[in-house]
Amino acid sequence: MNIPLEEPYIELNNVSFSYDHTPVIENLTFTVRKGEYLGIIGPNGGGKTTLIKVILGLLHPTEGAVMLFGKDRHDFKEKYRIGYVPQRITQTDKNFPATVFEVVRTGRIARLGFFERFKKEFSQTASSVEGSGWAALAFCDQTRRLIPMQIEKHNVNLYPDCKILMVLDVFEHAYYLDYKNERAKFIEAFWNIVNWDAVAKKSEIQ
Repeated sequence: MNIPLEEPYIELNNVSFSYDHTPVIENLTFTVRKGEYLGIIGPNGGGKTTLIKVILGLLHPTEGAVMLFGKDRHDFKEKYRIGYVPQRITQTDKNFPATVFEVVRTGRIARLGFFERFKKEFSQTASSVEGSGWAALAFCDQTRRLIPMQIEKHNVNLYPDCKILMVLDVFEHAYYLDYKNERAKFIEAFWNIVNWDAVAKKSEIQ
């Protein structure tokens, strides 16, 4: 019985790449299908990172073709289907031209997903704060990531290299007059008044 193969997620056909006239990848052909895992090993300078960048389109092969999810890489538009963590994330340009709000909202380009997930995660963080704490959105300079976090008693649980961009006080005294003890309704209403311009000004990624 012949079981049909899954369509390749990644397919390289006779791919070559050179820096100036120095070949790094030569006539490389392989496929990665659904459910498969591929590890790339080799010495420093062996072309591992170069290969990843060629697959992603960050570098252009001198010969051959790269296919992603059955489409030529140049015709592939569903970029949200691919995740990439660079080797040296600390070298990210700190002057990247985007505000915090734009970074948070970028997921809406990819099927409206990321912002709603962020909102849900931040709301869950706020809902589970105990005592007189805050829910906060922090930006980590080291990893360049936005982090929803809890700050207990306003003065502990701060992470090194994290800048506080947005705070929601969920101590019951902050919302009891309008919402009694219904913290969830208070948190939902919070999203209608967030001043994203003020949040962005607290960040360096503008």
